[in-house]
Amino acid sequence: MKVWSGMHKWLGALLAPMMFVWFLSGLGMLFFSFPKVGNQGIVHRDTIGGTLPSLRQILDQVPEGEELKNLQLTTFSGKSIIRLTTDQQTLQLVADTSFTPVVESSVSYSYILEQARRWSTYPIKEIKEMNRLDTWTPYSSLKEHFPIYRIKYSDPQNSYLYLSSRTGEALQYCTKEERIGGALSTIPHMLYFWQLRQNRDLWLAIVSILSGLCAIMCLAGIVVGIRYYWITWRKRRRLQSPYRKRSYRLHHIFGILFGFFSMMFALSGLLSMQELPDWIVKQHNPKLKSAVRKRDKVDFSGFSLDYRELLKQLGEVKEIEFEQFGTKTFYTVTYRDTVAKFDATSTSIQPLYLTKDEVLGRLSRFVDAPMSVELLEAYDNYYVSNIESETLPVYKVICNDPDKSHFYVTPTEGNIRYFNTNNRIKKWIYPAFHSLRIKYFAGHPMFRKVLITSLCIGGLVLSVTGMVLGFHFWTRLIRKSRLKQKSE
Repeated sequence: MKVWSGMHKWLGALLAPMMFVWFLSGLGMLFFSFPKVGNQGIVHRDTIGGTLPSLRQILDQVPEGEELKNLQLTTFSGKSIIRLTTDQQTLQLVADTSFTPVVESSVSYSYILEQARRWSTYPIKEIKEMNRLDTWTPYSSLKEHFPIYRIKYSDPQNSYLYLSSRTGEALQYCTKEERIGGALSTIPHMLYFWQLRQNRDLWLAIVSILSGLCAIMCLAGIVVGIRYYWITWRKRRRLQSPYRKRSYRLHHIFGILFGFFSMMFALSGLLSMQELPDWIVKQHNPKLKSAVRKRDKVDFSGFSLDYRELLKQLGEVKEIEFEQFGTKTFYTVTYRDTVAKFDATSTSIQPLYLTKDEVLGRLSRFVDAPMSVELLEAYDNYYVSNIESETLPVYKVICNDPDKSHFYVTPTEGNIRYFNTNNRIKKWIYPAFHSLRIKYFAGHPMFRKVLITSLCIGGLVLSVTGMVLGFHFWTRLIRKSRLKQKSE
């Protein structure tokens, strides 16, 4: 028991402030989030236009001996372009019958100014060329866009816009209110400090280690707390805390009430960064998830619908990508303020809708086991969202394989969500326990917020009393150290 007590005492003195920050910022995340560009980034993009070539003419531009892997129509620096990705290179050509190669590696400064003016009618206060990341662009993947232009506007919201010097695309847009919300929620909760977040491996390691140590600290506290209640019960036949000092007593009581939640909160935070180890639940086919989500090879002879009809009838088309799901070809179209998928096997414009046979036909290439399929019109405990961001309806495919694989396939998008026994167990720890992301709470959002708020407040009291006890612990330790030095 001394080991458990010592472990809880030392880890608590060190990590109670971290738990306080996590509980406080967890409350913040109920109301705020990290800012992002969102659909505004689509609205302000250039529109594809001009005299566009036929698909046959485009395919003739593929160099002899190379295999076309991906075809995309998009824009670059105000011009419509065709991007051909083969097994050997990526070609960018002007999207007309001349097929002039696009050789620019970055956009002009005048184009940056044009883009900046699209985002706001207010005057530009400042444009700064950045060669390092900052708080609102913390991801290491953004380094390839250096230098990044940060534009500040003279608007009431004190807005920031970040533009790539390579493509001119918006990387981030945030108002003062959104920056305050992010600073009170995601940044402290997920340690989104750009100095740390730009090194993803280091960030993952630090968050994982802190979460794991906090979980051990809480477990040790539960063991010690229950033991002291048991000792009191044996001596006095009363179920009460033996401590008289208020801070100790409060910490003991709230530890019993909220200690398990705190431990699971920390443990689920750890699993948000790591996979559930195979020694807990074995995965018989760990590569299945990535294999089934990999893009299919595109048969360009299967596109009956002329892509140019999409531009005529949809309007404000920003990007068209040629894709395939099993044997079904389709277009992914970015237009106006949204992204949608359209059936390419039809001669008229029809939304993509995969049939059960098409879904099963594709999955059977990866799973050699009996499969059953049903169409879900509502969420279940694995395919669920607290903000209704998951698409419905969805096919649920259950496989009788060693992993008890479940696939969720959206018929209108072809997106695949995969669960086996291993990650279904993980799902109940994270995100189900961490943010109460299960079917019941998706249908009762207000109750979910009230419950999370109550649990976080309990965790805050537990953390604050832990910080008080930690302060006394360090004070005694320093005092003893000084007395020892004097005696020597």
